[in-house]
Amino acid sequence: MFSFAIWNEYSWYPRVRDALPDTVKIVSAPVESAFWQPWSYAFPLTKRFIALDLGAAVHSETSPNEFVAPVMVVARWTPTQNLPVAFDCAGGRRADLFRGGQLLGGGQIEGAEWVTPGPEDELLAAACNGG
Repeated sequence: MFSFAIWNEYSWYPRVRDALPDTVKIVSAPVESAFWQPWSYAFPLTKRFIALDLGAAVHSETSPNEFVAPVMVVARWTPTQNLPVAFDCAGGRRADLFRGGQLLGGGQIEGAEWVTPGPEDELLAAACNGG
């Protein structure tokens, strides 16, 4: 039973990742270690990840480089969260819309603010460069 528990922990991320459609891009999948799992210091494991669902993106009718796509926060033992985020690929910026904001088009948003995170931002890169 102990062996199965370890296998289940280590195989969770690959099983979930492989079940995602091709339109979902993994943005971040950090590995972790824990003192109650001493073997994880030698072999860290992934217990959570962030992904972008480009297949569910809704593009602006007025600006083709602007769209809203759900960012999936997936963690072991917790329900998946889908958080809407607006992207402006031409402007190199994004806005978190999960507090009720919306994309109006033409670079205008309501209820949120654009941020310009820079070219190293993995979320913006996944949205605008396809992963």
